[in-house]
Amino acid sequence: MGMTKRNHTPIGIDIGRVHMRAAQRAADGSWRTACVRRKSTDDVPTSSEVAYLGEVLWRRGFVGRAIHLKVPDAITREAAAETPPPESGAPVQDIAAAELARFYDLDPTSITTTLIPLRDRARQGSGFRAHAVAVPKRALADLVARFHDLKRGGLTIDAVAAGPAPMLDLALRVWPAEPLIVAIEPGDTCLRLTIAESHATEGAALLVARRLDDLGYSAMRDAERPRTPSALLGRIAEEFNSLMVFLTRLRPDLGRIPTLVTAGGEQAERIGLALRSRPELAALMTQLDPANSSLALDGAMLSAAAAALGAAHMADAEPATARGAA
Repeated sequence: MGMTKRNHTPIGIDIGRVHMRAAQRAADGSWRTACVRRKSTDDVPTSSEVAYLGEVLWRRGFVGRAIHLKVPDAITREAAAETPPPESGAPVQDIAAAELARFYDLDPTSITTTLIPLRDRARQGSGFRAHAVAVPKRALADLVARFHDLKRGGLTIDAVAAGPAPMLDLALRVWPAEPLIVAIEPGDTCLRLTIAESHATEGAALLVARRLDDLGYSAMRDAERPRTPSALLGRIAEEFNSLMVFLTRLRPDLGRIPTLVTAGGEQAERIGLALRSRPELAALMTQLDPANSSLALDGAMLSAAAAALGAAHMADAEPATARGAA
């Protein structure tokens, strides 16, 4: 096989409890997208669900072999971690893994841990603060095995990402002129509130990463007394307000704060409406619209798009032939 023109991203795949979404961007900026409703409620999709997703990708004209997976939030464990600075020579990764394992009562050797540095402007000190994301090795192996079943059909996993990092990278790439962006990511498993900062000399960094498991859609469905949608929106507004109070104390020079809601059109509008209905928030925020950005995408596809754009290289231009283990 000779060299081929590299004119598209890898296929980004976001796996939720209810849907699996895929996105791929061509050189002209256009997108191929797909959304498949899952049949099982397992944290990791079944082999048949993954095979069906492969069929859909093939029918929708997705191109190339490389896929980038966004690990389901249902199998990740996350917390803030404080360690000695990496330049001290201390085993920072191991220390953070031990801290997470202790918090979640896990064996530290059973998890794979990633650290996302936090830029801490509220405190001074020599320590290193990071948002730690852990994935149980067995669950990750099960997830990769499902997609490995498709290998003979042409798809291979090029990269795996977890936690808030993909969306952080996407937001700062799409809105590079913004000094700061707040992201609200409602999902099946949890709600994420993230603040990313772009600094002219210090570069981009994560300021705040909060994960609220009690505000995920699944938790709402599974509760003995499910909250009504309006109550859910009220809780989101409360949490967002607390975040904004912190942010305005930290950066009193800020005007309106760009806010990205990574939900579908109607749901994003409902959340935006709930936030703007509170005068103190309406005066602080400007809601970003991914459909009217360089992405030209519905908010529900942003996580898959973030996975697709998270690579430094482009995939080989060959038809995606994933049609199960054919």
